Amino acid sequence: MSNNKKLSVLAMFCFFSFVLPLGLFSQTRMNSETIVLQRRQLSIKLNVPQNWRVTREQRGTPIPFFNQTYNLRFELPSNEKAVFLITVGRTQTGEPITTEQFDRLVEGRISTLLPHAVEDTASYKNVTINSGYGRYCTLTDSSLVNKQIPPDEYLYLTMYFANYNNGCLVFATFLADEIDTETFNLVLEVLSSIEFIL
Repeated sequence: MSNNKKLSVLAMFCFFSFVLPLGLFSQTRMNSETIVLQRRQLSIKLNVPQNWRVTREQRGTPIPFFNQTYNLRFELPSNEKAVFLITVGRTQTGEPITTEQFDRLVEGRISTLLPHAVEDTASYKNVTINSGYGRYCTLTDSSLVNKQIPPDEYLYLTMYFANYNNGCLVFATFLADEIDTETFNLVLEVLSSIEFIL
């Protein structure tokens, strides 16, 4: 594949997407689910739309500073053309990484994607969460603008990054052909609902 790889292809090999607005409202019923990540040591609790399914993958996507990570993949309704993946990690000490380390992680991930995006720079939306902080941004695949989008490619990539006070980190990736939709709002609701059980 050439150096001019598509944004959507690169995104599949990345991982994340981060903190979003709290208090979003939708008509979709949400179920609270708890998923054990590390037996007797770490679980994640989050709200999942009733017609979505979430599964834990065998291996997590690597994240700098974290020895162990976990991937949660969401299966959306069959009529939804979208991909939603969350990667979770926790430091061995339970101490959060510094703001500078977090910023370097975020900027490092986004900088590899910008050459393939319509946007020249990433425009972040900062979000306050109960026990940490984060941000997210959406990029547009420049190779797909005003074109018929193939079934396995996506026009928009939203990446979410959250740094929690308990040493946990959440990266999320959402790929879709449309944004500002009910599905996009549900993704934000799922992310804003995350709690860790230690």
